[in-house]
Amino acid sequence: QTVSDADPGADEFDPDAEAATLASNMFAGDSADADVLDEETLRQMVNDIVREELQGALGERITRNVRKLVRREINRALASREFE
Repeated sequence: QTVSDADPGADEFDPDAEAATLASNMFAGDSADADVLDEETLRQMVNDIVREELQGALGERITRNVRKLVRREINRALASREFE
Protein backbone atom coordinates (compact mmCIF):
# COMPACT_ATOMS: atom_id res chain seq x y z
CA GLN A 1 0.00 0.00 0.00
CA THR A 2 1.45 3.36 -1.03
CA VAL A 3 1.07 6.65 0.78
CA SER A 4 -1.45 7.89 -1.78
CA ASP A 5 -3.55 4.71 -1.39
CA ALA A 6 -3.86 5.27 2.34
CA ASP A 7 -4.69 8.99 2.09
CA PRO A 8 -6.09 10.45 -1.14
CA GLY A 9 -4.75 13.91 -0.21
CA ALA A 10 -1.28 12.60 0.65
CA ASP A 11 0.15 13.79 -2.67
CA GLU A 12 -0.13 17.37 -1.52
CA PHE A 13 2.85 18.66 0.42
CA ASP A 14 1.92 21.04 3.23
CA PRO A 15 5.13 22.70 4.44
CA ASP A 16 3.37 24.37 7.38
CA ALA A 17 2.01 21.06 8.66
CA GLU A 18 5.40 19.37 8.21
CA ALA A 19 7.19 22.20 10.03
CA ALA A 20 4.70 22.08 12.90
CA THR A 21 5.09 18.31 13.21
CA LEU A 22 8.88 18.55 13.18
CA ALA A 23 8.88 21.35 15.75
CA SER A 24 6.49 19.55 18.09
CA ASN A 25 8.55 16.35 17.86
CA MET A 26 11.77 18.24 18.48
CA PHE A 27 10.53 20.07 21.58
CA ALA A 28 8.29 17.35 23.00
CA GLY A 29 10.87 16.56 25.68
CA ASP A 30 11.73 18.40 28.87
CA SER A 31 11.39 22.20 28.56
CA ALA A 32 14.77 22.60 30.29
CA ASP A 33 16.38 21.02 27.20
CA ALA A 34 15.12 23.90 25.04
CA ASP A 35 16.98 26.40 27.26
CA VAL A 36 20.39 24.82 26.65
CA LEU A 37 20.20 24.55 22.85
CA ASP A 38 22.44 27.02 21.10
CA GLU A 39 21.79 28.13 17.54
CA GLU A 40 24.37 25.80 15.97
CA THR A 41 22.98 22.75 17.81
CA LEU A 42 19.45 23.65 16.80
CA ARG A 43 20.55 24.21 13.19
CA GLN A 44 22.24 20.79 13.12
CA MET A 45 19.15 19.10 14.62
CA VAL A 46 16.87 20.69 12.01
CA ASN A 47 19.33 19.75 9.25
CA ASP A 48 19.36 16.11 10.41
CA ILE A 49 15.57 15.93 10.73
CA VAL A 50 14.99 17.41 7.28
CA ARG A 51 17.48 14.98 5.72
CA GLU A 52 15.76 12.02 7.41
CA GLU A 53 12.32 13.19 6.28
CA LEU A 54 13.46 13.71 2.69
CA GLN A 55 14.89 10.20 2.58
CA GLY A 56 11.60 8.70 3.75
CA ALA A 57 7.97 8.87 2.69
CA LEU A 58 7.98 12.66 2.45
CA GLY A 59 10.87 12.60 -0.01
CA GLU A 60 9.10 9.96 -2.07
CA ARG A 61 5.96 12.12 -2.23
CA ILE A 62 7.96 15.19 -3.23
CA THR A 63 9.78 13.21 -5.93
CA ARG A 64 6.51 11.78 -7.24
CA ASN A 65 4.92 15.25 -7.33
CA VAL A 66 7.92 16.78 -9.13
CA ARG A 67 7.82 13.99 -11.72
CA LYS A 68 4.10 14.59 -12.27
CA LEU A 69 4.77 18.31 -12.67
CA VAL A 70 7.58 17.72 -15.19
CA ARG A 71 5.45 15.30 -17.23
CA ARG A 72 2.55 17.76 -17.22
CA GLU A 73 4.80 20.61 -18.40
CA ILE A 74 6.36 18.45 -21.14
CA ASN A 75 2.90 17.44 -22.35
CA ARG A 76 1.78 21.07 -22.26
CA ALA A 77 4.82 22.14 -24.31
CA LEU A 78 4.26 19.35 -26.85
CA ALA A 79 0.58 20.20 -27.12
CA SER A 80 1.35 23.88 -27.76
CA ARG A 81 3.74 22.89 -30.56
CA GLU A 82 0.96 20.95 -32.26
CA PHE A 83 -1.11 24.15 -32.53
CA GLU A 84 1.69 26.21 -34.07
